[in-house]
Amino acid sequence: MSKPKKLIVRNREPKDIPAIVECHKAAYSDYPPGSQYDEHIYTMQLNAFPQGQFLAEIDGKVAGYATTIIVQLDVSSNWYTYAKVS
Repeated sequence: MSKPKKLIVRNREPKDIPAIVECHKAAYSDYPPGSQYDEHIYTMQLNAFPQGQFLAEIDGKVAGYATTIIVQLDVSSNWYTYAKVS
């Protein structure tokens, strides 16, 4: 019987960004060239809201990530679409 894998979910750190970019490329490989996120985008997200950036590791290797953002909405305007706030 194989050894169980160890899963860790934690806040991500700057050192994780290259592996996150590779994870993104693998998950969204069908996206057109130039539309995938790069290190700059993930760095900006981490700098803007570090408490909202998460990473899942299995045996020390990035297996996934989650990004949350803070959006300031103007309550007097129409609802925003996902495309406008992302």
